[in-house]
Amino acid sequence: MAEPKRTTFQRENDLVILAGLYLRGVPQVQMAGIISEQREYSISRQQVSYDLKTLTRRWLESEIVDLNEAKTQELAKINHLEQTYWEAWEDSRKTKEVTSTKRTIDDYGTKDEAGIRKEQQAGNPAYLAGVMTCINKRCDIFGLDAPKKVDLTWKEKLEEAGVDAGAAFEQLVNAIATARRSGHESDDARCVEGSGAADQ
Repeated sequence: MAEPKRTTFQRENDLVILAGLYLRGVPQVQMAGIISEQREYSISRQQVSYDLKTLTRRWLESEIVDLNEAKTQELAKINHLEQTYWEAWEDSRKTKEVTSTKRTIDDYGTKDEAGIRKEQQAGNPAYLAGVMTCINKRCDIFGLDAPKKVDLTWKEKLEEAGVDAGAAFEQLVNAIATARRSGHESDDARCVEGSGAADQ
């Protein structure tokens, strides 16, 4: 039997990287290439597909995500769109060649000189905004966002209804104390009755 190409430790490390690439919408072929470039071994696209199934199963078992068919389809669309944004962002940061023409006039006539210079582009932030939109949509599907509406505390609710929260709290404490005293008195009475009956 052939020995596995990766140890368990190596595979777990690869799964961490693949999870991040998956959330960025990187195609499986590129995932395989990225892993192979970073490791002393290489993995195929088929192996990446198998690893992603392992990740999905773990997510489901740990209830980190709840994937159903509709969510899976929407996530696939979002992943593809996000990958497009990432590619456009990388293209917008590449070196750009700018052509310029300089015209000179001398005794021999007019002469045009063409020049080419290279400019490093800073990148179009609109593409990163597109990536952020995809991330937000994915968070919506996974239910990772914090609730948008925060319930008021009991004090705020009482004050909103025109009730003095401090007075209401004091009344509640007094009512609890009275109930406890009444309970103790009843217990004491039962104890006395029981004691008298025992004496007889």
